[in-house]
Amino acid sequence: MISVFVQRTEEEANKALAKNPTSLDAPREIYKKALESKIIATKRCSSVRERTGYEEEIRELYISRAAMEIQMGQKKQANLVFEEAMKLDFCRRDPVFWKAYINFFIRIGKYERARKLFKKSLEYVDVSLGRGDDV
Repeated sequence: MISVFVQRTEEEANKALAKNPTSLDAPREIYKKALESKIIATKRCSSVRERTGYEEEIRELYISRAAMEIQMGQKKQANLVFEEAMKLDFCRRDPVFWKAYINFFIRIGKYERARKLFKKSLEYVDVSLGRGDDV
């Protein structure tokens, strides 16, 4: 289930896109600011539970932004969004994030790249832990 914060961010980005459908600058800026605010909040939090919540929202924001880029036909930019997220350890460990990244390559017909990412995901995701989600 997507957080209220991410839903609001998506709504703001969609409104910005509706105002100027030929430019993705405004929606990208909305996502950038949302990510920055959550990353700052993560650094300031005092509990593991609170930090985990922020990290979940950050992963959701990256997936949501990549989905927007894909919807607008910006495959290279979507890949860059995923690559940026992969720099964060908590994204690299998350099976839901990997699923979104792998599915991106499947949707665009890059099956070998999807296969390589799946193999790479096995290095980072501890499948024995499970999150209780249907992945």
